Amino acid sequence: MKRLAWFLRHIVASRGATPAIIGCFALIYIIIAFYNDEALVTLLALTRSTPPLAMLLACIPLNLAARLFFEIADFIRKKRLTVFLPQETWAAGERVKLAGRMEADLLEKKLAGAGYHCRHGEGFIAAWKGISAFPARFFLLLGFLLLFSGILLSTTTRESVRTPLIEGEPLPEAMGAQGRVEQILLRDRPGLVLARTLAITVGFFDGSTETTKEFGLYPPGSLHGVYLYPRYLGLAPFVEFTPPERAFAFSSYVTLMIYPPGREDSVEVPGSPYRIAFTLAEPRSARDPYSSGKYELQFRVVKDKAAVAEGTVPLGSTVTRNGYTLAFPNAKRIVMTDLVRDRGLSFIWWSGLCMLVAVAVYMPVRLLAPRREMMFVAHGRGTQAISWAEGGKTAHRSVFHGILDAISRDQDR
Repeated sequence: MKRLAWFLRHIVASRGATPAIIGCFALIYIIIAFYNDEALVTLLALTRSTPPLAMLLACIPLNLAARLFFEIADFIRKKRLTVFLPQETWAAGERVKLAGRMEADLLEKKLAGAGYHCRHGEGFIAAWKGISAFPARFFLLLGFLLLFSGILLSTTTRESVRTPLIEGEPLPEAMGAQGRVEQILLRDRPGLVLARTLAITVGFFDGSTETTKEFGLYPPGSLHGVYLYPRYLGLAPFVEFTPPERAFAFSSYVTLMIYPPGREDSVEVPGSPYRIAFTLAEPRSARDPYSSGKYELQFRVVKDKAAVAEGTVPLGSTVTRNGYTLAFPNAKRIVMTDLVRDRGLSFIWWSGLCMLVAVAVYMPVRLLAPRREMMFVAHGRGTQAISWAEGGKTAHRSVFHGILDAISRDQDR
């Protein structure tokens, strides 16, 4: 039974299990990359739709959970060994059996002189120095556990809808809230990485009261469990179009993904052979048109694949070209947004925090006061000496072997 438990522990909590599984997914990614430009997206979709791959991915958090459990158990066992149960033995560390013994008081004096705290009892002396790096290992393993748990949840349960948020228009149904987009602003700001910031102000009903919330670029804001990821900007101009034959007139808001300036988008005029292509003109001033609200639209009217008119129409103006009249009285800003319901995202954020804590704890402890322990237990007429250290091993080993030499010399006498 003990052999079976040992075998299961070394399989489930193996240090090589997680790297091996990650290697399998890396190999699948490389194979997909030979045939598909969107290798990562394809791999995620394949994992989501293939139960064996999803189960293989689930083995990573299972392995990390087992390693975390045994890490805690080993720490408790070592703590009990040092303080409570000296008759047990460490699973790791340097072990030496000596034929002789040293008087407990003399041995304790030598250890205390080297800066070690001591505790002695019936047939043993335990000594320790420094601070254990267990908290750092705990937070590191916890961070990886949360990270891969979040990846598993995101891969298997993530729901995403791409939809535009239009200034002044109601919120999309996918957001699960009643309200409207109050304002979309692109503001300049001083910064080393981002020179501009996007602010989306949303008003919605929270119970019986109306609440206003602002969403930025990153980190993504959330509303009722739905995260908002802004992807790109656009414009919804109100376009009035009249052809020379005047058989009809078109007037409506149109959704155009034409930001930044120079990017082209087009709209089909319903019930006619016309298509109008729009481009946001380069600003005449240094200020971005999306920030200033001063737009000029370059247009090209196409009839049966032939361009029949083109020109530039500023906001609030009307232009006539070759008998075609185009007016641009007003416009609304648009943000094309991914609305994502992702249950694993919070796990991933918490994993980052845990890893930062692990680094913050480990570095000073490892450099300034690494944990070092040793124990001397009476065995018959001899002594079993055990030594273990997380850092400062050279100095610790020197003290340990100095004690062993003293025990040997005492026996020789």
